[in-house]
This record gives sequence, structure tokens and C-alpha cells, in this order.
Amino acid sequence: MSDIREAVAAAFQRIRDRQQEVAGELAEDHQLDCKTCNPILVKKQGLVQADIDAIAELHVVMNRLFEHMSELDPTDRELKECVATLQCIEFGMQRAWKFEEDVNYHTWWMRAPHCICPRMDNMDMAFFGRGPILQQDCPLHGWDEAE
Repeated sequence: MSDIREAVAAAFQRIRDRQQEVAGELAEDHQLDCKTCNPILVKKQGLVQADIDAIAELHVVMNRLFEHMSELDPTDRELKECVATLQCIEFGMQRAWKFEEDVNYHTWWMRAPHCICPRMDNMDMAFFGRGPILQQDCPLHGWDEAE
């Protein structure tokens, strides 16, 4: 078991080293500040500083939305409005990352406070991109039988 742990630790270290190397190349080539972004993806997508700044700003807004949502009661109808706002933020992130806008590839919705939808199933590669798997009694994404 310790051999496996050492192999995993070594693999993670190689990944971190490569990310730092690419981040250094980006800083030299483009003068980009991408401390919190995946530098390999930044380079692959051809992002500029304005894109990175937009991504950072969207994360700040999303975190504030999550804080607000966590203060609400799970039965508060305002949560449904917050879900719509979060979806707009996720589309904005896709635009900023220069990805095709596709609701089927949103992932932050299932991390929202009060969401009880099955995160593991939604991230499973067999299902990912095919649309969300929702829990009927989820305060955010659920539905009433009458709906």
C-alpha cells in the first residue's frame, strides 16, 4: 500500500511541477497573472488577462451567492431564483474560458448550499454531459408532483 501512496504522491508532484512550468511560461510569454487558474488550460484556450480577470470575478460573485444561499432556509422560494443566477454565472464562466456554452457541462450547481442531488452520479464520466441527474426532493432542483 505504501508503494501505491508513493506512486500517487510522485504523480501529483509531476503534475504540480508541470503546472508551475507552464505558469512560468505564461508569465514570460503573456505577462498573465493566473495564480488560481489551471495554467495548462489557460494556455490551451488562449486566454488573455481580461479572460482570467473575468473568471476570477465570476468566482467572487458565485462565492457571495453561495454565502447568501447558505443563510437561507432550505424551504425559502428565493433559492429557486438563486439557482437561475448561478446558471447565468456558469454560462459566463464557459464564455470566459472560451468553451461552448452548454448547460450539460455545468458543475457548480451541484455544489450549491442545500443541494442534495447526487454529486457522484453527476460527475461520473458515463453520464457527464448528458444532463443533470436531479433529486426530486432537492430544495434547489427538485419539483412537486403537480409541476
